[in-house]
Amino acid sequence: MLAFATQVQSQYIDHQPLVIPSGNEPFGTSQLINVETTRPVVAANIRLNPEQDLTGAYLIAGLDTFLLSLDEDNEPGEPLFSSPVLFPAPVSRISLFPGALTGQAELLLVPAEHAILPESRYPHPVDLTGNIGLPPMIDQQVWRAGLPSPNYERIHNQVRNVIIHHTASSNQVTDYTTAIRSIYLLHTQTRGWSDIGYNYLVAPNGVIYKGRDPGPYQQDEVLGAHFCASNTGTLGISILGDYQNTPPPGLALHAIERLIAWKLQKDHLDPLGITPHPLNPTLHVISGHRDGCATLCPGDQLYAMLPGLRNRVHQLIIHTGIDLTDHPSTNEPTLMIFPNPVRDFLTIESDQPIRYLRILNSTGNLIWHLTGQPTQLDVTNWISGWYIIQVYADNAVISKKILKIK
Repeated sequence: MLAFATQVQSQYIDHQPLVIPSGNEPFGTSQLINVETTRPVVAANIRLNPEQDLTGAYLIAGLDTFLLSLDEDNEPGEPLFSSPVLFPAPVSRISLFPGALTGQAELLLVPAEHAILPESRYPHPVDLTGNIGLPPMIDQQVWRAGLPSPNYERIHNQVRNVIIHHTASSNQVTDYTTAIRSIYLLHTQTRGWSDIGYNYLVAPNGVIYKGRDPGPYQQDEVLGAHFCASNTGTLGISILGDYQNTPPPGLALHAIERLIAWKLQKDHLDPLGITPHPLNPTLHVISGHRDGCATLCPGDQLYAMLPGLRNRVHQLIIHTGIDLTDHPSTNEPTLMIFPNPVRDFLTIESDQPIRYLRILNSTGNLIWHLTGQPTQLDVTNWISGWYIIQVYADNAVISKKILKIK
């Protein structure tokens, strides 16, 4: 019997116990452990105990080799899981090179018969052309057909930050619906999670899939489980694939930009702004998973693209004629900033405590910021022109345009 604190058994997952001897050469080919499956499988992960080590371990499936790593969402003291491994095609034979892994473990496999939709049910390609608006996307009832629905109490969420992720899975997969079904099964049927944690998943070809089931709420307003165990106020979007060493495809980036632009203009959030979060007092409105805790997600290549992504989302919103500074958030404080135009001193009055204040120039670049409760600003030396003052209170972020004159 495996020494796991919890173990989820499911008809949708094949369980293969592993007993890995110790004392072999660390890189000897004699360590290969072959597993023949009773039915073809399309995805896998490994369950192991907290004291075990996956260093140097990999799976061989068909002509492909997959380096194993620990899932970054493992909880301390709980059984560990490897990150999901998605196979480009169904396989009936898998070889494990255990590396430093010894002792008892378990190989968890997703059968193709559950993960692959019948061809007649596959979603049609999604058209991402056109102006800003809610992009078309694949509904849960389509990609989850034939699988058990999640059953848990959803929580409504007011979004302040959009968090970008990658699934850290193979970039060779081309059947994206099967990939999402496999991730859903591995999360819910092996780990016992209630649902996929992301609000949306984006395939490399730009197709958007609705992720976490919103129940009675809107897809973009249900609380997810994706940001370092501190999810309130965040919306999670994940791209299928691993973008640590490979840049994400342009179609996927375009889809994410469309989706984020729609969400931010809907909620009147500034794509170039910062909204403080318990994990990061200077968290960008558009941020990466690693901005909240120690993780490689969303990969070095994708993370490096976030500044450009923020600017493109900003331009998308501007091109629609929507002025975020003229559309205050709901539940906003009463805020007065005067005089406007201003020559020397600005007075700031609010009926709620101000936590943070930012000044942007007319091109949207941050030129100054202040933490605390300012009541007056000396703008005597500012260059003449338009500025945006962003005020962060407990219940809202408000932007005001100010004209500086001589």
